[in-house]
Amino acid sequence: MGPKAPGYVEISGVAYSGTGRIAKVMVSADGGASWGEAALQEPPLPKAFTRFRMPWHWSGGPAVLQSRAWDEAGNVQPTRAEFIALRGQTKSPAAWPQFPSHHYNAVASWAVDTRGEVKNVYA
Repeated sequence: MGPKAPGYVEISGVAYSGTGRIAKVMVSADGGASWGEAALQEPPLPKAFTRFRMPWHWSGGPAVLQSRAWDEAGNVQPTRAEFIALRGQTKSPAAWPQFPSHHYNAVASWAVDTRGEVKNVYA
């Protein structure tokens, strides 16, 4: 479910790192062209989900929302392109032990259309 009408809404989500605490989450509302830092719910705990939030003014036009997390060790969530370059991309479902993307941790993109409808997209 997305915004009902143009105006301020809160973008929120959760970030996770298997190697420590989440240190920073950046959010984009233009498909990754620009980024702003989100507020983290305190206290970020090691190897635990950390909620983040950021106010956003939706103009009523289409938008692509993304978030990207960093942990305290400096590990950064890869973009989809970085993930595919590192692990490849399957053309059809593979058997579980051979599936190269079963730990897909890349940045996800969410499209908001002019009606405020939200759906997952590749961006």
